[in-house]
Amino acid sequence: INATLDVANGRKVWLILGDMLELGALAESAHRDLGRWIGGLDVERLICVGEYGNFLADGARMAGFPADQVVVLSDAVSCSQYLADKPWKGTVLLVKGSRGVGLDQVAGYLLQNMSCS
Repeated sequence: INATLDVANGRKVWLILGDMLELGALAESAHRDLGRWIGGLDVERLICVGEYGNFLADGARMAGFPADQVVVLSDAVSCSQYLADKPWKGTVLLVKGSRGVGLDQVAGYLLQNMSCS
């Protein structure tokens, strides 16, 4: 996440984050803690995908992240559908999550629909 912010060079940043599936009993608290940390970053939108998305979103909102800029979606298909009508072109996007969440589908959607002009 820090590397993404470093290369953004003042452009808007959206984080598209899926569940961290390998955490076991620590999953809820780890997602909430990550959200709290994200709450203090210069990020325009936080898109949380998966079963633990609400914990990530709650942590971010607790840390002051604007509630209207946090979105919780159930899966990768819903995420691609959400992005379909959003003004993300020209925005720095980080897509990150455990492989089992399927965010590679979202990355594929973004690559197919980006313009290089």
